[in-house]
Amino acid sequence: MLSDQEIMTRSRQGQNDLLDVLIDRHGSDLYTFCLRLCRRRADADDLFQDSWLAVLRHGARYDAQKPFRPWLFTVCLNLQRDRFRRARRWLKVLAGHQLESGRAQGMRASAASPEGALAGSEKKELLEAALARLDESLRLPLLLHYYSGMPMNEIADVLRLAVGTVKSRLYRARERLRSLMQEEEDGRP
Repeated sequence: MLSDQEIMTRSRQGQNDLLDVLIDRHGSDLYTFCLRLCRRRADADDLFQDSWLAVLRHGARYDAQKPFRPWLFTVCLNLQRDRFRRARRWLKVLAGHQLESGRAQGMRASAASPEGALAGSEKKELLEAALARLDESLRLPLLLHYYSGMPMNEIADVLRLAVGTVKSRLYRARERLRSLMQEEEDGRP
């Protein structure tokens, strides 16, 4: 069985059909990460697809001496950050009252996750609401570790942090998440 690094090396040599193997290996975890980043299935679908297209287009930038999975998640995260920056710039440029009120309504409508609605689980809804309120610096390590099953060293690579920083952010994130869930449960803003 070929390693991820070998597949990427062969892909650079023109064997792009091997990317299907990478999608089979990492697609489920990456899609879950996309869902957690975007919170809307349509946006997650686009981000997932764009991530794999970026792997195909920019595979030459991948360093085969390093693990593939952290690089893949970094590509995905950078794409999402770029989208967020672009959207924020457009909102500033087109900052009309109607646009702002429409955007606020759209944000409220997308706050509930599809999983929470389908499961009907009160605890899951509390968790989703609390996750949405977490600062990105705390939310991302949580998503990568608990939802994508990434070890600390890979999270450190993706977020470009020291392993110790990842550990402390995970600790702070869990504490803040508990507090936010308690606030949600008690009905306090």
